[in-house]
Amino acid sequence: MHFGGLVFRDKGQNLIQYAILLALIVSIGVFIYMNSSGFTQSVGTVYDKAQSLLEEAGGNSSEPPQQSIDDQNAQLLAQALKNAVNTGRITLGDGAWVEVAVVRHTDGTFGVDGGASGNVKIDGRNYGNYQGLWGNIINTSGIGITSDNASVANDKTQWYGVRLDSNGHAVYYEATTDNPSFIKIGNRPEVPNFDGSDVHTETLF
Repeated sequence: MHFGGLVFRDKGQNLIQYAILLALIVSIGVFIYMNSSGFTQSVGTVYDKAQSLLEEAGGNSSEPPQQSIDDQNAQLLAQALKNAVNTGRITLGDGAWVEVAVVRHTDGTFGVDGGASGNVKIDGRNYGNYQGLWGNIINTSGIGITSDNASVANDKTQWYGVRLDSNGHAVYYEATTDNPSFIKIGNRPEVPNFDGSDVHTETLF
């Protein structure tokens, strides 16, 4: 009898717990129903924002922004110059620097350019012209950018380039199509003016 009574009391407790749980579920259902418009709108807003973020993330992963392509190429160019200095292919005297640029010409074609200042030697010879940097250094660096395939990805960029100084510091330079910052040197009318007032600069390393 005692055992039977214990079983009976357990069943009674279970029924009470089920009833409380059912009342709780019903209360939640009533709350959602009474506030369905706001609740549904909130859920919809969260879903829309999540979907938007996923689409942006997916787009960025499959198609890198044009600006980042130019930035990455500039980093590669700067590293190629630094490697050439470290291996002795380029020697820079105190205060000297070298610079290379990828140019969008006004006729829509792409080209390369470069320059130097101070006591600069390439492969043991005095620096002559920008072709020495591209032909002897960049084209043989193995970074995947050459004077034949160099281009500017961002439609708003006229040219971008990097300058490396004798202290090992590299700076990124960029001119927009609104302010192309060209100078004329000899028969080269579209030479990047790294020192132009409208040129954007950013320290790379």
